[in-house]
Amino acid sequence: DSLDTQNLAQVFRFDITPDQVRQASNRVNVGAPVGKLRGYRLPLVTGNAAHDISGSLAYFFEGAQARRITFEGSSSDPRPLIEFLRQQFGFQRVNSRNPGVETYSARTNCSGLLRITPATHSNARCQIDLSIAR
Repeated sequence: DSLDTQNLAQVFRFDITPDQVRQASNRVNVGAPVGKLRGYRLPLVTGNAAHDISGSLAYFFEGAQARRITFEGSSSDPRPLIEFLRQQFGFQRVNSRNPGVETYSARTNCSGLLRITPATHSNARCQIDLSIAR
């Protein structure tokens, strides 16, 4: 049972509008503008399997154009997310100054940084910190 990459493609996309974000959840928090960008934060849970992700998703818009997407959350098995980001945005593993953190970056059609902090004990979930900008 693999993580539905179509589901991820619907979440991590830059052709979304502020109205679509507001319609996606009744729990959208609209932040004050930071520079030219206005942030829209909402909860994200893709399911309850080991490879699913859960946490806080945010889109940052300049007008109606999405410029940055961030996700802070967790997963028991982040490998399908990593593979999706590799295929969709060109993420590649890079050397990290912190040997306890897996780091990936993208520098193709967008810039991005993904940090995965492994679980500290067997039942815990990996921490995920993702930012993609266009």
